[in-house]
Amino acid sequence: MNPGDIIQSRYKIKDVLGQGSTGTTYKALDLETHTLVAVKQLHLSRMQQWKTLEMFEREANILQQLHHPRVPNYIDYCSLDTPEGTQCLLIQEFIAGKTLKQLIEEGWHGTEDEILDIFTDLVDILTALHALRPPVIHRDINPKNIIIFPNTQVFPAINDVYLVDFGAVQDRIRTASPVSTTIVGTYGYVPFEQFGGQAVPASDYYALGATLLFMLTHRHPSEFPADDLKPQFEPFLRGSSVMSHLLNGLLEPSVKKRVSSPEAIKEILDDHLVDPAAASPTSFKPETTLIEKIVENPQHLLFRIPRQRIGVVVKHKVLHLTPKWISMQEEILGFRSGEVWRIPAADLQPSDITWYFGQSNGTKTERAVLGINHAGETFEIGEHFSKAEIEWLNQEIHEYLWTLRQHSTLTDLTSDKQGSRNTGTDQQTSTHNSKPPDSRITQQLKKPDHMRFRIPTSLRKDELGDLVLSALVTLAFASVLTMAAFFLVYNNGNIGWIPGGLLLLVSIIFWGTGFGFCLMALTRLFGSTVLHLAPEWTRVSRRCFGIGYSHHIPTAAITQHDVIRFFQKNTLQVGINYAEKTLKLGTGLTIDESEWLIREITAYIESFARPIPGNVPDVEMEMK
Repeated sequence: MNPGDIIQSRYKIKDVLGQGSTGTTYKALDLETHTLVAVKQLHLSRMQQWKTLEMFEREANILQQLHHPRVPNYIDYCSLDTPEGTQCLLIQEFIAGKTLKQLIEEGWHGTEDEILDIFTDLVDILTALHALRPPVIHRDINPKNIIIFPNTQVFPAINDVYLVDFGAVQDRIRTASPVSTTIVGTYGYVPFEQFGGQAVPASDYYALGATLLFMLTHRHPSEFPADDLKPQFEPFLRGSSVMSHLLNGLLEPSVKKRVSSPEAIKEILDDHLVDPAAASPTSFKPETTLIEKIVENPQHLLFRIPRQRIGVVVKHKVLHLTPKWISMQEEILGFRSGEVWRIPAADLQPSDITWYFGQSNGTKTERAVLGINHAGETFEIGEHFSKAEIEWLNQEIHEYLWTLRQHSTLTDLTSDKQGSRNTGTDQQTSTHNSKPPDSRITQQLKKPDHMRFRIPTSLRKDELGDLVLSALVTLAFASVLTMAAFFLVYNNGNIGWIPGGLLLLVSIIFWGTGFGFCLMALTRLFGSTVLHLAPEWTRVSRRCFGIGYSHHIPTAAITQHDVIRFFQKNTLQVGINYAEKTLKLGTGLTIDESEWLIREITAYIESFARPIPGNVPDVEMEMK
């Protein structure tokens, strides 16, 4: 079949999705429903054994009986007689996205929370399959049969997880004996009992555990040394104790001892998972702060933040946290004015709280700014905070939003996630955890534990206009001073040498300043930022035509809260907070680029960062 061919007067072939020795999978358009479908084609003439046809028909049979939002819907089954021989076709719902194997091969490094979300979604699917009567046992769960699709129709965006390829299913409907002589599954993901043809629901949980191990380590399960048939993964695992405990239970060779139920998994997770705010070091209210915390009731909080620190404070900002709105008001002598800004609380996540160091308006003084990212802007809560005040306020707002989500929003999001599905768009979309396809950022893996990103520098139009105007005015003034200097020298003889020389000296300064503005504009237009991540040091370099400077930061000193994004003049910026400075990594990035870059950096730090022995300087700058 070729693109443009129409099958059964209904399905128009568009693209090839995959190809194997016995068949091909196509993306097609259903001309009746105008939705995308997947067409799996099996060539009978290419089969080595009739078992292949049996498994193909079994998949069609099982899909026809299954109705689950995370399993592709059955649409049709038919056969075609062609010059190449008879072909069987299975038409099912098209699932946009990428396989888990593809994502990891492309460099995706999920955080532990993201990996756990995918894992729990798969547990939900298995629970539904095993609850059927008779139970449906997949028998071939592995990263190639798991599709990840970013669902951006809910907020925040979540990953929809789908389980596909039910050709190896054991449904026990047409199986005369519980023991089969055919071994199915993928090597490394198959438990011991399945080699004997005795697959049980617990067998799927072993394969799920092997998949979890692959997500955490990026190593095939068969690569790990084994002791009594159990993979010895601990030396290679970087993560919390919950993952180690979970893997030990799922990869247990004995079916009786294996963790093989959602209740057992929930018990392990409940024993280890805690409120993320509680898991971080507790920040207490600084003793010297002038910020007041007022608890109107358990769900309504006020923070009165002084605007001045010298003399009697007569002007405050009031941050008001309620289940419906997060708002900011001005207060003068105890009287509150209208709202400065207001944000729906349901639209916010704890990760939207950000802080960075920026220059005060009209001065070059660095100020610590605490803000909230929303709708393409960073709404400032306050500035000139001490580090202790930022940590305390940051934790207070994090805890409030986390508690709010737990009690209200989380239930709604979960129901949306279970009920929502995307039955196809014409575009094959990759997960939001993977690199955006049109990104200008280049990523390079120099060594297994060294990663480098080259981020082009973007220049805002207002910045470019300011630089060009400054350069033109400065150079024009330098020209006038130069001509005036030569006029004094040539027309006043010896008397004009002194004022002419002084004017010439001033003009040289203006010439240098003007060319400096020009050089700055060229650097911003054609330069780039290079972020080099290594286990001990992180280097942030700014280069233009191979010339620039570098900042070195100890990698172990960077936490996931130090990698931030914020908006300045409606331009998204990404940076790293360290030693009371914000080192900017990129300006003018898209939201997808910033999310992907921050995830990559935080995942790397969690996996590879190690402390440097001895004393470490605050920030080392190197000129090259």
